[in-house]
Amino acid sequence: MMSSTHREERIGSRYLGRIIFVLLSVLFLFSGVMLWNVVTALPSERTTIVIAGDPVYVQSWDEARLTLTVIPVPVDVYLEGVYGVGSLSIASLQKLEALDAKKEGLFVKSVENTLALPIVGEWSGLSPALRFRLWWIRKWLRPDTVKIIDLESEGVIRNDVLADGSGIRVFDIHRYDAVIGNRLEVDSIRREEFRIRVVNTTDMQGLGNRAARFLSLAGMVVVAVDSEATAQNECTVNTIWATISVGFIRRAFNCATMTTDLDERANVTVRLGKDYAKGFTTSD
Repeated sequence: MMSSTHREERIGSRYLGRIIFVLLSVLFLFSGVMLWNVVTALPSERTTIVIAGDPVYVQSWDEARLTLTVIPVPVDVYLEGVYGVGSLSIASLQKLEALDAKKEGLFVKSVENTLALPIVGEWSGLSPALRFRLWWIRKWLRPDTVKIIDLESEGVIRNDVLADGSGIRVFDIHRYDAVIGNRLEVDSIRREEFRIRVVNTTDMQGLGNRAARFLSLAGMVVVAVDSEATAQNECTVNTIWATISVGFIRRAFNCATMTTDLDERANVTVRLGKDYAKGFTTSD
């Protein structure tokens, strides 16, 4: 008569292979998902992040050109902060964000606005998959594919004097735009050669020019910056095209797409609304 111990050993032998197969399948599936997350971690052709420190490092990876552009910015340099905080040093922007929960993202958004370059986020706040992908890219880059832009030697950082007579260093965005030129363009956007009309439907002065900088430095041709009296809440894109340029616009300004009221002067008309303006005045 077969003992219970012997029966258990036979049952265990019978199902051991199946158990191992299931475990290996789960492990294979998990590894595949992790690998897929890493491979698809880059959100777009150009991925830009900020690494906090002194200096702050802005790193922009161009997937098409396989080059990394690095822009060091000292923390004592004054930028125009978003949320209506005025001109403050980067160090002050970081401290203000830490003290005021309503100003979440103040530091990164102010840097993004100054450089007119969409920024995914600060290094410590990125997803593990994106951090690993960027770390891996950086690890295997050849030195000649890393382009460092020295803002001080290029004249982007200039000296200024406050009302009390103290000296500060200020980020000159006009000089920056001239220095950058087409260095941070997205090649696929430039090839599309889209003509863009930007319309500010809010009462916030200069909003259209802010958006136009983003589009121009990305490689689009801005043919007009206008304003309209009829305000709208959200940003809309008027076009019949579904292209890389349109996708960039929708992500950058959080726009809905409309296909009516096309403009003969432009392939795409972008109408900026209150939601976009809100990002520069308050986080509420």
